[in-house]
Amino acid sequence: MGGLVLQDGTAPLPTVYGPSVMNWAGQVQPDIGFISTPELETLRISTRNMTAAGLGLAGVNWNEPDDLMLKVEAALTLAVSAASYFGVQQANIDRLLNHAVKHQDALEMGLGNLVDADMAKESAKLQAAQIRQQLAVQTLSIANNQPQWLLNLFKS
Repeated sequence: MGGLVLQDGTAPLPTVYGPSVMNWAGQVQPDIGFISTPELETLRISTRNMTAAGLGLAGVNWNEPDDLMLKVEAALTLAVSAASYFGVQQANIDRLLNHAVKHQDALEMGLGNLVDADMAKESAKLQAAQIRQQLAVQTLSIANNQPQWLLNLFKS
């Protein structure tokens, strides 16, 4: 069964996750990798630089309204893009978690069915043993009555 593996984005990722990816500004950003299937397919979540520098607001001239508006609009576009990206990634993680929970429930149900099947099998074995015991008692009873039957034949 696949699982979710979350690794700190600041640490280097194992080779199964591959290298870090470039963000929208061409900067190398670390990934957070999730192993999402038994075949080790991964869901990668890249970080987003939401600092003033990352949003392009570090060198803003606050006395120049046109420049300020352009940079604020660009920063807003980047922030909305990042929010949209993380919303999609959250939906993917929710889907993977839901799948994992359903898979776990199916495994638990299967295990319960196996236990129930074993109990039914053992119950049938016990019942068969009890029937064999009853037949053995009846056979002994009949065998014990045979000498009496023979004596009754000779007496008559």
